[in-house]
Amino acid sequence: MTIFLRVGYLTSVVAVLAIFPGCGKDEEEKAAFLANLHGTWIQACRATADGAGYIKQEVISFGEDSMALNQTYASDAECLTKTLENKFVYSLTLGGAASEPAGSTELTAKVTKLLVTPHIDAVTNVYNAANICTSGGTQWVTAEERDISSCAGVGDASQYTLISIDEQKKPKEIYLGDCDQSGRDCSLPEKRPTKVQDSPFQKQ
Repeated sequence: MTIFLRVGYLTSVVAVLAIFPGCGKDEEEKAAFLANLHGTWIQACRATADGAGYIKQEVISFGEDSMALNQTYASDAECLTKTLENKFVYSLTLGGAASEPAGSTELTAKVTKLLVTPHIDAVTNVYNAANICTSGGTQWVTAEERDISSCAGVGDASQYTLISIDEQKKPKEIYLGDCDQSGRDCSLPEKRPTKVQDSPFQKQ
């Protein structure tokens, strides 16, 4: 069971590719590209890196330089029994081609909003015991959503990751950088991963 909050743990992108910094695309091409990417992209339920539970992630594109990511942790392999739910909003900056892996692009994502819901008492108790975003005496309550965007270390926290698209798959698949890679946790530019996750996000 995964119970610790992973602020900015980015695992998907849609709108990011609409930024096109320095790509020379005209507005018509850009609009067409956006229209093709808008929608929902889902990464299937999978085991967490520590093997303590499962995670399912869903990305909703809604802007040229921002995205929403819904992240569900669960105790079962179908991700039906929720233990923790995070709802992120990110602002995005697309960089240049990454040195590795081939075909991937650098992506920086900054947290602008984060809503968190602990769904079981074990998570709630850990958050309260560790004083996670409890300044002012505000305690966590099981099944109650909280906006912790202004909590220290949350707002403006950035992830330095990668994006890669498999154009051959139907529907297309998006791969994000593996922030669980040893020594490459996406916390700093120099800790940007050098490989993508094994599990893709598929357009729905």
